[in-house]
Amino acid sequence: MDWEDALVETLQADLVAQDLKEKYMYDVNLIVSEDMCIDSDSFEDFKTSVSESDEETKATFVKNASATTDAEAMQYNVLSELDKRAKEILAEIITDEMSDLQKVKAIHDYMVVNFDYDYDNYLMKTIPYYSYTPQGAFENGYIVCAGYAKTFALFCKHADIRCEYVVGLGGEGLHAWNQVEIDGEWYNIDVTWDDPTWLGKEFDNHISNNYNYFLLCDEHMYENHTAYNAKNIRNC
Repeated sequence: MDWEDALVETLQADLVAQDLKEKYMYDVNLIVSEDMCIDSDSFEDFKTSVSESDEETKATFVKNASATTDAEAMQYNVLSELDKRAKEILAEIITDEMSDLQKVKAIHDYMVVNFDYDYDNYLMKTIPYYSYTPQGAFENGYIVCAGYAKTFALFCKHADIRCEYVVGLGGEGLHAWNQVEIDGEWYNIDVTWDDPTWLGKEFDNHISNNYNYFLLCDEHMYENHTAYNAKNIRNC
């Protein structure tokens, strides 16, 4: 790969990272430094600046660009596996005959029963990055609020149910939850707070019977939730 090919690879990798963040709400850490991450508008100017660099700089750029491409390919492989696992679970818990309400309830109940809040790591302030993602849910069953909300959104995506990922405050702490559309109406849902394990409690009999934050209107949800990402917020 010469330096001109490396420019193209870097541009593509940056676009891939943006695509991953948009589609999966997944934090992608590029290997190359921020000044090497470019968009299409600045591509020609960047190409000119690199062409005027010495050979050692060009060689370093090629090495970094190659590493970035490999890293993004690995990210796509991980996300493909998450998609696959989500579809497998949905095939077990929902049917085509179900209404959207029944599907959302099935997803909610499955998550509350099968995933636990990563409470020990929360207490020790050692929460691993994957507990904030569906990867933590599917690989070891432990997630925190962002992991619950992102996993719920992933399930909804493959169940053809419109869903938003919301971040803000739950009580006085940083938190994440969802909004979901059912029969043309939007509702708030916080799977994390419906799972007793987020308070460090043991779960009895593996039956989901807590619906305190299941399909709430704004009036009730915002008694103890405050949303930050206003552009994604629906009126419920």
